Amino acid sequence: MATWTTPKTNWTTNDGIGDTDLNRMEENTEYLYDQQQGSESVFNNYVNGFHVQGNTASLSDYEVSLSGGFWVEDDGSFVQWSTPFATVTTKTLSASSWTAGSGGQAKAPGATFSTDGWYWVFALYNPTTNALDFAIDSSITGANLGTVITPAPGGSGFTQYRRICPIKTSTLLSTNGIVPMIYGSQGTYLNNTIKYFPETPCMEASQALSATTSTQVLLRDSGGNILVPRDTVANEDNGGMLEMEIITNAPTVLWVWSPVHGGITHYNGLGDRVSLDTATAVFKTGRVIIPMPTEVMRVYSSAAATLTFRIRSMTCTTDKQFYP
Repeated sequence: MATWTTPKTNWTTNDGIGDTDLNRMEENTEYLYDQQQGSESVFNNYVNGFHVQGNTASLSDYEVSLSGGFWVEDDGSFVQWSTPFATVTTKTLSASSWTAGSGGQAKAPGATFSTDGWYWVFALYNPTTNALDFAIDSSITGANLGTVITPAPGGSGFTQYRRICPIKTSTLLSTNGIVPMIYGSQGTYLNNTIKYFPETPCMEASQALSATTSTQVLLRDSGGNILVPRDTVANEDNGGMLEMEIITNAPTVLWVWSPVHGGITHYNGLGDRVSLDTATAVFKTGRVIIPMPTEVMRVYSSAAATLTFRIRSMTCTTDKQFYP
């Protein structure tokens, strides 16, 4: 690691430049470069203060609202989208393409619409008009934003944008719509966490387990839809941590882990331990937090049981060092 040496500031026309001077200049240059890189890793692409709600009590089935926050661009410039809750923009996700303003349509122009799928909310800022808005894309990278982020006059001029969080649609609700949720980015009390308020069984996966066997569990609902935010076109997950309730129909002790980090064979110390022992074979709930990024888990059970995994919350990344 380079160290800083006070530069020579009393040069005269008769001074010669020696090895000591050259080494000092090179090390100081390396030190400044290291400082710049460290600053970029901390501040550039930083996202703070955003809140997202979908299909909550004040919103209809496919409505999403966005409020707050700010982010830092690649070049270090600051984009103040809004102060938290000062501006709340509400839009509807449907098969119709994006239209500007609160009350407009949310779907990115090139995005596909599905009643069972994952989408990503992108905050939009027009640096020419200072207009604020958002769009929802089926691409984690914002690949379908198209004319929304194209400069005027050919597009809408929202040339600065940032991915905020994923949302999910489901046909397993009493009325088709967005899985009810709230999200707060860093700088909020939710701290990059999505909280779900789903009706049974729209965020649930079930699996029958044999005793003392490591079993693969896919986090998919009864219709085969993935329960973690995944862009199947880009083949990318919105990585983070999952918090789940686990319901069993028989007494058992479980160990739950991600095969991405721990492989497929259970050994002593691997996985979160969840005790679901009961006096009789009644439904019992335990909680476990595991790292994501895929819909595949491994579970080792001390007894034969049928389990239901109900997702209650997940963290998610918003940093552009991973995606836009």
